[in-house]
Amino acid sequence: MIDKLRNVYIEIIGALPPEELVDDEKFEELLGECSNEEINKIIIKSFKNYKIQSEDVRKHIKKKIKNSEYKTKGILPVTYLEELKDCPKDDIWRVDKMISKRGICLIGGCTGVYKTTTCLSLAVDIIKNKLFLNKFKTEPCKVLYINEENQEFILKERVKLISPKVDLNSLAFLNFSGFKFDDDLWYYSLRNFLSKNPEFKLIIVDPFRRAHTCKEDVADEMSPLLTNIIQPIIQEFGVAFLFMHHLRKKSQNQKYRKPDIDDFRGSSELTNYVDTVFILQKRGGGKDGFIMHNVKNRLSEAIPAIITNVNWDEEEGINIEYESDFKEETEKINKCCSDLILFFKNFEGEIVKRMNITEALKDEYPKKTIDRAIKELCDKGNIVRESRGKYRGENLNE
Repeated sequence: MIDKLRNVYIEIIGALPPEELVDDEKFEELLGECSNEEINKIIIKSFKNYKIQSEDVRKHIKKKIKNSEYKTKGILPVTYLEELKDCPKDDIWRVDKMISKRGICLIGGCTGVYKTTTCLSLAVDIIKNKLFLNKFKTEPCKVLYINEENQEFILKERVKLISPKVDLNSLAFLNFSGFKFDDDLWYYSLRNFLSKNPEFKLIIVDPFRRAHTCKEDVADEMSPLLTNIIQPIIQEFGVAFLFMHHLRKKSQNQKYRKPDIDDFRGSSELTNYVDTVFILQKRGGGKDGFIMHNVKNRLSEAIPAIITNVNWDEEEGINIEYESDFKEETEKINKCCSDLILFFKNFEGEIVKRMNITEALKDEYPKKTIDRAIKELCDKGNIVRESRGKYRGENLNE
C-alpha cells in the first residue's frame, strides 16, 4: 500500500516523499508534509487509479488522530489583516461590473433569448478589447469556450457574423468532448492547458449542467464541486468562469414577470456561490433583443436592467448593442396603466375589446407596452378579463 501511496505522492505533489516513509507506521508523516488540499486530492481523487479504497485511508487517518499522534502536526494557514492583498476596484473586472478577473459569472434565460450568441459576442469583444454591448469596458485576454450544446458549424458561423476578423488563435473551443470538472482526466487536462497557455483568462461553459456529474439540485454535491474543484483553478491560474445555465420551466413561461435569482434550475448553492448573476429576458413586441437583469452582484452595485437590440444584417453581420435602460420602459408602462384606467372609466363597467384598447392608445404607445400594461392591471385587479380579448374595468379608483 505504501508503494502505491508513494506513487500518488509523486504524481500529485510532483516530488519524492520523505525518505523515512518506508512503512505504514510512518503514514502520518506523509500527511504532515501535505496541505489539506493535497491530502484531499490524494484520498479522494487519485486513489481509485491505484485501486486503494479511500474508506480504508480515512479509517487509518481517524485511528492516528484518535491516538493523538497527528493532533499537533497540523498548521492552520491563516493570513493576518495587514497581509491581505489590496486590489483596486478598477482592476478587478474582465468585463466592467459583470465578470471579475478571478470569479464566476452565471448567465441564464429561456430558450431563444440569444444566450449563446451573447456569450460569443462577449468573447469576441474581450479579445478585440471592445465595449461589450457598446457599453461595458473589457480587458483583453484569450478565451476558452467549452461547448456541449451547439454544433461546431453553428458556432463558427455565428462568430464570423459577429466579427469576421477575430484573431483565430485567441478563441479556442472544446466541442462535445464530454468534459467534466469532477472527472480526474478532464480536471488535470484543464489544469495542464491553463499552465501551458496562461494567456487564456476566461472560460465559458455552455451549458454548465453538462460539465459535471453532480446532481444539480443537491447542495451537498454542488458545494464540493464549486469549492474544492473550480475555486482552486480560479485562484491558482487567475481565471474567470462564465457559466450558462437554464431556468426552471415555470419561470420561462412567465415572460412579463421580473426575473428572480430563484428562477435558476437546481440548488441555490450555485447562485449563492457565484459573484454575479444575469438573466436575459425576451423583449417581446416582435423586436429582436433582450432585457438583461443583474439579479446579483457581490462585487459592485447591481447594474440597472437594460434593453438590448440585436441587429441581423447579411453584410454587417450580427450586432448586439445597448438601447436604453429598462427603467425608461417601466415608466412608459406605468404611464400607460394610468391612461388605461382613464380609458376604462369612460365605459363605466362595459366590456371592451382588446383591439379597441390598442386602437385608442396606438398613437401614444407601442403594442408591447399596451399589452404589458393590460397584464399589470389585470394582476392588480383594476381590470378583469371576461373572455379572450375582452376586458371590463373594476376597482378603477384604487
